[in-house]
Amino acid sequence: MLRMAMLAVSTSLGVQDSGLPGSGPSWTTADVAVIIEGVRITDEGRQSIVSQLVEDFSGQWVLQLEQYQQHLDKASGRHAPEYVAASAALGQAMAASRSAHAKLKQLRAELSKARPNRALQLHHEIQDASADADELMKEVRVAQNAVRTATTPRFEDMLSATEAFDAQLNLRRSQLERDIKLLLLVEEFSDWTRVTTTVDRRRRLRQATLQGEHLNLDTIVNRLNPPLTLEDRAQLEPMITTWHTDIDAALDARSPYDLVTDVQIAALLESGRGTEALDLAKARCAAARIVRDTTLEHLDTICRELDEATAARLKHDGLEAGFPTLYHESSFERALQRCIAQDDLPRDKLIALDVEYRHWLNTARIDALERLLRSDGSSYLHAIASSAGIERNRVLEESRVYTGIVGQREVLQNFYQRFRMIVGKDAAAKAMRRR
Repeated sequence: MLRMAMLAVSTSLGVQDSGLPGSGPSWTTADVAVIIEGVRITDEGRQSIVSQLVEDFSGQWVLQLEQYQQHLDKASGRHAPEYVAASAALGQAMAASRSAHAKLKQLRAELSKARPNRALQLHHEIQDASADADELMKEVRVAQNAVRTATTPRFEDMLSATEAFDAQLNLRRSQLERDIKLLLLVEEFSDWTRVTTTVDRRRRLRQATLQGEHLNLDTIVNRLNPPLTLEDRAQLEPMITTWHTDIDAALDARSPYDLVTDVQIAALLESGRGTEALDLAKARCAAARIVRDTTLEHLDTICRELDEATAARLKHDGLEAGFPTLYHESSFERALQRCIAQDDLPRDKLIALDVEYRHWLNTARIDALERLLRSDGSSYLHAIASSAGIERNRVLEESRVYTGIVGQREVLQNFYQRFRMIVGKDAAAKAMRRR
């Protein structure tokens, strides 16, 4: 049982495909312009050297990543003959199950249109097809269990490979930054410190595990459309600087958990130290929440200093970037706007519907966001507790995050029906199909 639970949690936590390099190298070719403009390098000779140095670093990172992934693959056991065979058997079972369910669906569709003399025969065929589909689903579950028990990942080897990868990456980054500093003039050093801090902050924010944790206020403010006025920017500069200080401190506090936490947790579980694994996971989630909450608090502070319309745009952009599952624009919203723009449709009724819809949608979004902020990460803790055989009451109970999302869907469905009544079934369907 422990062996099965270990493989299950390692998969759910992403251990076999470690997320460490997911945020990419510290410096990429896209950062060349950031360096040149940030440090104000004007002569083409030094610009060319900086570009080549960063390009070499990125190429070395790709090679290093390939070696690292090979080590992880070997330690995961996924290339062991028994695992390969079990995976192939699972694929065949799933293909047979899909085919059986497709046949069952086809027979049921035929039954809905069949004449009485054909219906009885179809009824018997459906019973047989349903029994076959049930048996094939049982075979799929057996095959899934065989995959889970086919091999045991060597988490200590994963841990060593991950630590070696990080050490090599830090060494190459230090060498690159040292080589670039050798090119700088004395008056450019202060700008170089600001550039490295900005790029490093962006990279560390991308190493997020919770929704909203990756939110970067610099990006949100700079991309606001229409842009902030010069007066607004001057007013916000001290607040942005304060956020820099606070978020860097929060990222520093989170840094012990950025590197190999998933692998460490899996190794602890493998050795039977479930309580330590759960405590480490809780500490990681707590540090991640501090990063996320720090940015959200500063976003609210900034919005309070702007006029109502600008603050609303900035807040919406921030939440949309941080929580895209809650704040993305639906196809219904786009369809509604298309119909409002048409002269041959009742625009006044549609505008009134749009205003009411956005009111109720915003209410549902606020509820969903509050639920998410309370419970995001708890499913991760429950997976670890379950794998360690620890009672669920040792972990904070998970709020129903998706209750809020369901609330949004109910609002959308309700208003879509009203939308169809206003414009007609065909016009509504046509507007929804348009891209």
